[in-house]
Amino acid sequence: MSDDAWLTDEVIAAVAHHMNTDHVDDNLVICRGVGGCTEATAATFVGMTTTVARFSVTVPGGTREIEVPFADEVTERAQVRSEVAGLCHRSAALLGLPPRA
Repeated sequence: MSDDAWLTDEVIAAVAHHMNTDHVDDNLVICRGVGGCTEATAATFVGMTTTVARFSVTVPGGTREIEVPFADEVTERAQVRSEVAGLCHRSAALLGLPPRA
């Protein structure tokens, strides 16, 4: 088990702001791909733990929350970017989308 003292509300808010401002399309790719929510039409990053990213997804009939596991436990803030990027790359591959630069 990791020491998750670094994972404060402020860190989660900063990650959410970044994902929901700069990576809106990536949120949806992640949820449709490794998140397995192929029916999602929109996705918003709403939180995380050291093992999952949480998203609110719009699906036919409403919204629901899903958790998407990271490949590895996130043990420090600097690792968040690579784990989320990994989710996006794996999702794009699963969905047959071209890799991002």
